[in-house]
Amino acid sequence: MAGEQLTTTGLWLAIIALPFPGKHHISWLSALMMGLISAASGVINVTPGNVGVEQGAAEITARMLQMKLKPSYGFAASCLLARRMIERDVRFIQIFHRGWDQHFNIAGDLPNQCKDVDQASYALITDLKQRGLLDDTLVIWGGEFGRTIYCQGGLTKDNYGRDHHPRCFTMWMAGGGIKPGITYGETDDYCYNIVKDPVHVHDFQATALHCLGIDHTRLVYRFQGRDFRLTDVHGKVVQGLVG
Repeated sequence: MAGEQLTTTGLWLAIIALPFPGKHHISWLSALMMGLISAASGVINVTPGNVGVEQGAAEITARMLQMKLKPSYGFAASCLLARRMIERDVRFIQIFHRGWDQHFNIAGDLPNQCKDVDQASYALITDLKQRGLLDDTLVIWGGEFGRTIYCQGGLTKDNYGRDHHPRCFTMWMAGGGIKPGITYGETDDYCYNIVKDPVHVHDFQATALHCLGIDHTRLVYRFQGRDFRLTDVHGKVVQGLVG
């Protein structure tokens, strides 16, 4: 979009339940983040002072004790710090749950990891809504792929795993113009493939950009003689998701 400034109508927050990406690992949701940041008119420097780390640490400890969780600086702490960053007009925030990767020991690991994410995500949405920030904040929770319904590795009563499954998986979104209280899409009886209302990654990205007031067909940059955009030559806004 040469020579034209893009503006967004709200904030953007991605909550990713997958391991922190390494040097050679950039998820498609991270690509969306990069595309949005490239559309911003400036860079925001986040420092301990402007986020209020000292005050935030006390609040994190108090809230986690209230939620009957052991005070720590994991995913729940990241959610609270994300909210404090939103209050200070940080436009794009991405946080991770480290180690969400159940190739084995699902029965032992998954319940604890769900507890890490479930209460903290609920608290974040509640905090944003109570402060009147949810309507201006697009919250996205997701990852890079789903999981098979069948076992990976040895199968015992107490130890089994699941492999990567890219054909279908679940995400949720809140705030920022998203229609609340709906389920969109449906899989077959074996949870192997999508049979109703599929959402391609390009459609998802187009929809997220739409919620922020950005036309994905105009978010373009030129490289080596070609005009590139995040959704390439694809993507349509999923009207069934937009409130």
